[in-house]
Amino acid sequence: MSSFKCVECNYEIKRNMKKIICAVCENIYHTNCVDLNEEEIKFIADKSIIKCYCEGCNETSTIVELKKMLGQKSNVTREDIASKIDPGELKLAVDVMKNIKNSGIMIGCDGNKTKVIISSKVSQELGNKYTVVEASLKNPKIVIRGVEERYMEQEDEQIVRGIIERNDLKIIDESIESKMKIVRKYTNKSKNNSCNLLLDIDSKLYDIIKKREKLNVGWRK
Repeated sequence: MSSFKCVECNYEIKRNMKKIICAVCENIYHTNCVDLNEEEIKFIADKSIIKCYCEGCNETSTIVELKKMLGQKSNVTREDIASKIDPGELKLAVDVMKNIKNSGIMIGCDGNKTKVIISSKVSQELGNKYTVVEASLKNPKIVIRGVEERYMEQEDEQIVRGIIERNDLKIIDESIESKMKIVRKYTNKSKNNSCNLLLDIDSKLYDIIKKREKLNVGWRK
């Protein structure tokens, strides 16, 4: 039976184990090495391999998705693009090029400049056959554990405002309320009379909160 090694801890991930794989760099992680418990993982995707964007790819990679509307195989799309565009001639670095659904391919670029040039070149050379789309990367998610159970009944907007005010986050960004969203509230089974909050947040805000490690929510830290 084949196995893999987790990029984070370097220990084996057996084939029958659940694992998380980055959709861009294809690095593989144990589910517990990315700070997600079983309930959170089941909520995100109830399957054996959960596709996501690892922290490094979420910060640095740009994806250009090329979709063909005539139902051809992705390999044909790839060959079509490769025959018309040479990154070497354009002096550009491409991180990854892989097949995706809908007869498309995904190109991971090493920065915004590369993305703009590749997108423009594809539109110029093959715009009559393909649609060029910049794929949006998912925001990071954080889990705030051990929050008072009464927050299960509160409105999401009220909870977000309270977190921002109690932790002086508005000083960082005036428009912060639009960059923090509660995805789910659920009971904390390991701690009585408490719940957990799963939040979708802006990547810059994620870095700031991660350094703090703890947040003030209600009467608890």
